[in-house]
Amino acid sequence: MSIEKTIRKILNKIKHNKTRRETSNIKKISYDELEELMRNNSELIIVDTRSPQEYAENRIRYAINIPVYEIEKSASFLLPNKDKVIVLYCQCGIRSDKAYKILEEKGYTNLYTLEGGIDSI
Repeated sequence: MSIEKTIRKILNKIKHNKTRRETSNIKKISYDELEELMRNNSELIIVDTRSPQEYAENRIRYAINIPVYEIEKSASFLLPNKDKVIVLYCQCGIRSDKAYKILEEKGYTNLYTLEGGIDSI
């Protein structure tokens, strides 16, 4: 199976996962689903929306740090492709939900947040 088909299959599974919770249209994924995406999608972008200090202390491998308070002004430069799969996370989910809404308003189409944030790992 090609990598594109594998990625589509994983994303389709996430979109139709009945155990996934949606909060006001924010698509949430579990850490297990994120790990599966990380194994099968080299183009996945993981964004840590916490402060640089929190990011330096503990982060998910391959994540880039764009604090929520900078996401509106930095998104177009740091995340130029609005169709790539982007998973946002923070400590418990509040800041990543806020970043999700900002990016969604800017036209990003494949957004997810890590349910429960890094605390869920």
